[in-house]
Amino acid sequence: MLNIEKINPKSKLELQTLCYLIIDFYKEIYSDILKNETINYILSFVNLESIKNKIIEDNQENFLIKENKDIIGFYELNNSDEQLKITKFYILKQKRNKNKGKSVLKEIIKNNKEKNITVQINEKSEQTQNFFISQGFKFHKKIARYIGDEHFLYDNLYLYIN
Repeated sequence: MLNIEKINPKSKLELQTLCYLIIDFYKEIYSDILKNETINYILSFVNLESIKNKIIEDNQENFLIKENKDIIGFYELNNSDEQLKITKFYILKQKRNKNKGKSVLKEIIKNNKEKNITVQINEKSEQTQNFFISQGFKFHKKIARYIGDEHFLYDNLYLYIN
């Protein structure tokens, strides 16, 4: 059985767990897509204080995905009155292709029926794009983002319109 737990920004243990998951996420998903220098640049901003500040100051919500008591992934949302942005969505490699991600995403959609939902996915991440397309997301546009220190990310924006 899957359980979703919202991360408490006051819990050092939960923030540390999220940091480790984010690091694993970037190293696994992006190692074949981005240059090591870009991954290392992104990861230089992953620490307890920065995650805590994003949750408190940027209206960001982070959730751990658990199966029984084991953590099998996480997701991150930016929520406004009219739109929900899925900014990260990660299921551990050994738990993929078992409908875990589908179950979680369906719950996110169900709980946000009144909002348009967006997700930005690196243009070279075909597996992730195919997953979201299979769940009803539609390609909207390409986005180039300068993230600093001469590093760029090239993403595709997908929409789910309720």
